[in-house]
Amino acid sequence: MSKVICDVCGTTYPETAAQCPICGSAKKSTAQTAAGDHDQASGYAYVKGGRFSKSNVRKRNKKGQELERRPAGDRSPKKDNANAVLIAIVILLVIAIIAVLGYMGIRVFLSGGPAGNGSQTTKPTISDPTGSSTPTDLSCTNITLTRPEIEFTAEGQAQLLSCTVTPTNTTDKLEFSSSDPSVATVTDKGLVTAVGGGQATITITCGQAQAQCQIICSFGNVTEPTDPSEPTVSVPVGYELKLKYKEFTMSKTYPNPVSVYVSNPSVKATDITWTVDDPTIATVSEKGVVTAVGKGWTTVRATFGEQTASCQVVVAFDPEPVKEAKYKISHTDVTIKVGESFNLRLSDSDGVNVKVEWVASVEGYVEIKERNIKGIKATADVAGKCITITGTIDGETYKCTVRVVEPAPAE
Repeated sequence: MSKVICDVCGTTYPETAAQCPICGSAKKSTAQTAAGDHDQASGYAYVKGGRFSKSNVRKRNKKGQELERRPAGDRSPKKDNANAVLIAIVILLVIAIIAVLGYMGIRVFLSGGPAGNGSQTTKPTISDPTGSSTPTDLSCTNITLTRPEIEFTAEGQAQLLSCTVTPTNTTDKLEFSSSDPSVATVTDKGLVTAVGGGQATITITCGQAQAQCQIICSFGNVTEPTDPSEPTVSVPVGYELKLKYKEFTMSKTYPNPVSVYVSNPSVKATDITWTVDDPTIATVSEKGVVTAVGKGWTTVRATFGEQTASCQVVVAFDPEPVKEAKYKISHTDVTIKVGESFNLRLSDSDGVNVKVEWVASVEGYVEIKERNIKGIKATADVAGKCITITGTIDGETYKCTVRVVEPAPAE
């Protein structure tokens, strides 16, 4: 029985069949007869490669059949393209998996342990120029100013404060403030600008550290106080300067301070200039009160106009050491003219100004704005022709005698 070869799947089947029993393709009139089909038993067989297999071609050639070639356009690349796409997808998935695993490995390595293991994390650090690492909340311990004092000679002049903090990589912020904005102002960047005559203190704060810069505006109505030793009142006619004692002794029996001033309705004790030759033995106040300091003798002198009087003081015992005042006052006796002013400051042992409220003993003669004392009326009609400016801090009182006089008439 003759057999034919299916053009689609290459199966040989009996010529009497209407279609291929394997793929169901209809038998074509041009279907090739299977080579050597007389040697095969009845039925059908699958020949690998179909009609174009090497074995079938050889068999057809043996029978003198011409070799058939299918045009290249008849071959379908769909199966090969599907395989290529599948391979590409598999490769991309493998690359993605490797990338994810690598990223997780790097995270674990940098964090020092597996992510989410509940271990405590450390604070982020900041590296300083030396290469060491420090915590982010690094406090400032010290501030050093390049210039602790700045003087301005005209309104509107400005200068940027220069300071160094320790440590240099501190996380604390610098803050600036002015004690008297009417004299000098300061920005949050440290730029100081002169506003008016007088003195002000710029305070720089960084964490717990603090520094101060003294600002002097030497223009406007600010004047230097006159020398307190200059005579401020005229000597009354016929007045003779005298002291209570020519000589006196201070002992354990009589250790209290002694006044050597002789009262006079025309001349007050504060009108007289008092001095002592040896302040390690005794001191004398602006009111002529002598206080023992150490064992020995010295001379107390009083000067008023052209007259001078003296008194010898003997200290026959070792007094208790005089307690040193905690703060220092800048002026104790000042004479100014109406319209003039000066700054009355109180400073600690390091020279840093402290804030204190100054009060005048008689109102209406001076104007007080924090440290600035300005004369507004002559004190000639006040008892003693002066007033007292007083400030109290930490239980201690500090005083300054102020005389305000009329300005000399213009020539």
